[in-house]
Amino acid sequence: MKPEVTIQVAQDRCIHDLLEDQCGHCKSAPYGIQEMVFTTKGGQVFHNWEDCAFLKEGQDLAEAKGHNTHQILQRKWSEVFSSLGACEWCCALHHLKGVEMRKCQAFIEGSWRNVSIVKERFTGFKQREFQVYESESNYIYFLSQKEIRL
Repeated sequence: MKPEVTIQVAQDRCIHDLLEDQCGHCKSAPYGIQEMVFTTKGGQVFHNWEDCAFLKEGQDLAEAKGHNTHQILQRKWSEVFSSLGACEWCCALHHLKGVEMRKCQAFIEGSWRNVSIVKERFTGFKQREFQVYESESNYIYFLSQKEIRL
């Protein structure tokens, strides 16, 4: 009778001795989410940027209603991803994963560049703000309608 042979394939493990990309503390953030995100006590979503327009509007609304506003806290994405939603504005690229985005040109740093529109929003009378993604640089830009060619 031949002895049984077991072949083990070495797999990378994180500092917590878990398989790579299975550790909530060590794995990379999902598409469209920053490694560090921003929340407030009592908030229902997390934000990619501390200066997200929706985060500021939420703080302003709470204050206008006479509620206390809370400090903006920076946290690792994995700490909040399963308990809070992703902001529909600053995490829009995450929400659109796999969806074809509308192409346009945007005036960025002195030249017209090919970009994709991630999301747009009304900001005032005949005014819109566009969130665009430039795949070449992997950057998100927030631009006025004057800086966009549809």
